[in-house]
Amino acid sequence: LNEFSKLDTPLGTLGVRTNSKGVHHIHLPNDVIF
Repeated sequence: LNEFSKLDTPLGTLGVRTNSKGVHHIHLPNDVIF
């Protein structure tokens, strides 16, 4: 199962998604994935 959490930052809403392997994908407001 994927866990999705949103963090409110001064630059906007930042979403952090963690998969079962513990890999973190950070989603910026412009949908760029790191």
